[in-house]
Amino acid sequence: MKLSVITINYNNLQGLADTIKSVEAQSVKDFEWVVVDGGSTDGSRELIEEHSESIDVWVSEPDAGIYNAMNKGIRMSTGDYLLFLNSGDLFANEQVVEKVIPALTGEDFIVGSIFHSDKLGVKVFTEKDLKPERLAFLFTTYSFPHQSTFTKRSVFDRYGLYREDLKIVSDWVLLFQALVMHQASTKYIPVVVSIYDVGGVSAVNKQLYNNERDKVMKEWKYLSPYIKFYKDYYEMVHLINNNKLLYGLFRVFFYFNRKSKKK
Repeated sequence: MKLSVITINYNNLQGLADTIKSVEAQSVKDFEWVVVDGGSTDGSRELIEEHSESIDVWVSEPDAGIYNAMNKGIRMSTGDYLLFLNSGDLFANEQVVEKVIPALTGEDFIVGSIFHSDKLGVKVFTEKDLKPERLAFLFTTYSFPHQSTFTKRSVFDRYGLYREDLKIVSDWVLLFQALVMHQASTKYIPVVVSIYDVGGVSAVNKQLYNNERDKVMKEWKYLSPYIKFYKDYYEMVHLINNNKLLYGLFRVFFYFNRKSKKK
């Protein structure tokens, strides 16, 4: 399976420099690297040109925002699996790609772990967490970090590219649709893939993040009772998530909601 690493950037020269250093340091080079710059004026284009021998394909031109740039990267790439490692994000160590490529075995989403750049707190997922019913709990408040999620190209063929009418949650929308609504396949790999730049857009603009998620949730009316309950009683639901009886009841609720949607 061929891997494409996609990096998007706009006027983040230092972050881009850090990401370039991280990608170039990988112990194996058997992957495609795509860089999409939004027409930066801070020297980013010149930096990309300096490292163009390491980059398979790149562009520096104005775009319509983060998801327009990410969609552009998808179209420019040719890999079977795609990983977004945007400017400021780093591979956790020099052996990440070497460890990951053998694990790209055909599932729709292959998920590793991340460190947060401010406190190096690791986010760990397990096979148990990746069951569709548990993902429905997880995804009303969280999402897989794109910095450690390897997405099969066919996912975008089935569900479309990222919504460009949203500024901050389109990756969550795609994951929710594929994983919770349609039970796309997943696999967890015990690899810390990346160090996440906590200065990114979604990290610093929590209000916009929550507002856009609420907007999308209202579009999915068949889920609204569950979502409202979950948001109102998050801590309680979190505590009972491992209760076998209540977990079983939720699975029944989840099943009939999906069944009614298909009619």
